[in-house]
Formats: sequence, structure tokens, C-alpha cells
Amino acid sequence: MAKTVNATPKKKEKPARKVPRKTKRPKRRYILFELAGGSAVSPKEAFDIVMGACRSALGLETLKKEGIWFIEFNPQSGKGIVRCSHKTAAVVREAIEAVPAKNSGFSAKTLATGGTLRRLKPKLSDGGK
Repeated sequence: MAKTVNATPKKKEKPARKVPRKTKRPKRRYILFELAGGSAVSPKEAFDIVMGACRSALGLETLKKEGIWFIEFNPQSGKGIVRCSHKTAAVVREAIEAVPAKNSGFSAKTLATGGTLRRLKPKLSDGGK
């Protein structure tokens, strides 16, 4: 018996392409703020002022659930960074802007909002605008 040679080999079928799953990691926003007052502000005071304002605006449960976090504060420039979810970024900005009404000794303003720390870190120093 003669062997039959198949002229075209069978192609392997590609497996069905898997649809990528949505990531479970939340979208984050980083808010650069500046605190100014009569005296130099320590990192502990800045934490108390900013997180107290966020806690009164959102409540403690939302503060924990949405992952609002005090990242860094530079006492020389009076600037700091707060992390929050993309859903609560507007409320956190409003809470930081409302600090002068709550604490008569300090005034606060938000300078920038970014999606990464890399973008905001240079602005944290004295020279950054």
C-alpha cells in the first residue's frame, strides 16, 4: 500500500480570544493643595486639618470606603498631596477649599488634580508652580 501524503497540513485552530476582564483596581486621583497660615504648618497639623475637613464633608464610613488618603506634605512650601477616588475628587476639592471657613488660622486652596503621583511630585517642592 502506498502512503498518501496530504498536500496541505491541517492548521491548528486558534483558541477563542478571551475578553480581558475589567480591572478591580479603583481609579485614583491625586490632589495637590497648599496650606497657608500665620505660622509654619507641621505635617501632623496639615493631616488633622485636611482629613478633618474631608471627614466632615463625607463622613467617616465614606472616607474609609473611597480610600481617601493623606500622601505627603512639605512643611517648607506648605504643599501636600491627598489621594481619593475619581468619584469623590470634586467633593474632596470642595472640602479642602472650605478649610478657611472652619479654621480661622489657616487658609487652603487646591492647586492641581492629577491621575499619577509622578505628575504632582515636582510641584510639591518650593520651585513647582
